[in-house]
Amino acid sequence: MKFRKADDDDKVLPEFVLLFTFQASKDLDGIITSFQEKTKQLSEDEKRKRLGALEEVELRLLGDKFLKAGRINRIAVGRLDFPIAKSAETEPTSADIYLVTHKTGAALLEVRINLPEQTFNPDLWIPWLRSDSTNSVINQIQSRLLFPLDGSNYYCFISVYVAKKSIKDFLESHQADVIRLLYLDSSPMPFKDDFVVNELERDFCLRKDGASFMSYFVGLHIMTRDTKVVAQKTILSGAKEKCSLPFFVTVELLLLEKQVLRTYYDTLAASKLSSVSDLIGLKEKILNGLEEYYGVITRVNQFSGPLIDYGEKIFGINDIYDSVMDRLDAVTFDITTRYQRNTNVLTFWLTVLFGALESGFLASSVASSFYMNNPFMVILWAFFASAVTAGILSLILYNRIK
Repeated sequence: MKFRKADDDDKVLPEFVLLFTFQASKDLDGIITSFQEKTKQLSEDEKRKRLGALEEVELRLLGDKFLKAGRINRIAVGRLDFPIAKSAETEPTSADIYLVTHKTGAALLEVRINLPEQTFNPDLWIPWLRSDSTNSVINQIQSRLLFPLDGSNYYCFISVYVAKKSIKDFLESHQADVIRLLYLDSSPMPFKDDFVVNELERDFCLRKDGASFMSYFVGLHIMTRDTKVVAQKTILSGAKEKCSLPFFVTVELLLLEKQVLRTYYDTLAASKLSSVSDLIGLKEKILNGLEEYYGVITRVNQFSGPLIDYGEKIFGINDIYDSVMDRLDAVTFDITTRYQRNTNVLTFWLTVLFGALESGFLASSVASSFYMNNPFMVILWAFFASAVTAGILSLILYNRIK
C-alpha cells in the first residue's frame, strides 16, 4: 500500500464517529453498566462540552418542545483505550463512547475517535473503518466491549478540518480520494471520472468553506479555514465540530428513524394477536409512534430537506415505511374481518335467542288454553317450541353465514 508523501498543505484534523444501531432490551441499565465497566470515566467537563454542543444543535433543529419531551436521551459511557496503536502520531489511541436512546427502544452506540493532525490519507484510514480489515478499529471495539456490533447496522461519520487550503482547492486536489473515503473503497481500481464528478456535485453543505457528502456507508463533512484567522488546534477542532454537528445530528435522526421503522415492521410481522382489542392496541401504538417521529423529521426538513430526502432514499427508509404501512393495512383488514365476524356471530345468537323466546312465549300461550290446570305441560310445550325454533333458526342462519 502506497502512502502519499506528507505535505503541510494537506494537513488535516480528522474525527471519526462510528455509529451502531440496535434495539435496546428492557435491561438498558445493565447494558450501560456493562459498557462503563469496560471503559474509563470521562471528565465532567468533557461530557458537558460534548452533550451541551449536541443539545444546542437539537434545540436549533428540533425546538424546545422536543427536548422537554425527552424522546431522545444521551448518555456519556466512557473512554476506551487502544493500546495496540503503533503510531500515536497518526493512529487512534482512544475513543469516547456515547449511547443515544429513543423512547421507542431504538438506540445508537456512538464511538467518537479524535485523531492528531496528519496528512489527508484515505489509504491509511479506510482499513481502520472497515470491519473486514485486519487492523479494523471496529473489531478492536467489539472485542473490548464484548458487544455484538452487527456490521450491517454500522455507519461512519467522518469530519475533516483542513487548515491551509480552500474547499475548492482541496476537493480539486483530492477529488478521487474524497469519494473513495465516502464509500470506504479499498479497491485498487479507481472510480470513473463521471461518477466522481456527480458525487462531488451532491454537496449538502450550505457554508462557504465547507462540503458535506453522504453515501450508504459514510457521512463526510469537510471544513476549511485560513490558519491566519484561527491558529490554535484546539480552536480549530472546536470550530470543525460546531460546523459538522447539524449534519451529524441529522444523520443520527435518520439512523434512529430507520431502526424505529424496522422495529415496527418486525413487530407487525411477528404479531400473532388473537383478539380485536389487541390488534387495535398494536395499530394505535405504531400509528402514534409514526406520527410522533415524522413530526420530528418534518421539523428537520425545514433546515435540511435535501439531506433528509436523500438519506431516506439511500438508507431504504421509504421502502421500510411502505412495508410498515402495508403491514398496517393487513392489520386493519384483520381487525375489520374479525369485527365483522364477531358481529355476525353476535347477530346469529341474538336472532336465535329472541326467536326461541318468542316461539316459547307463543307456545306457552296456546298450551295454557288446553292445560289450564297443568302448568308442567305448559312449561314443557314452551321449552319444546323454543328448542325446535332455536334448532331451525340455527340451521338456517348457519347455512347462510357459511
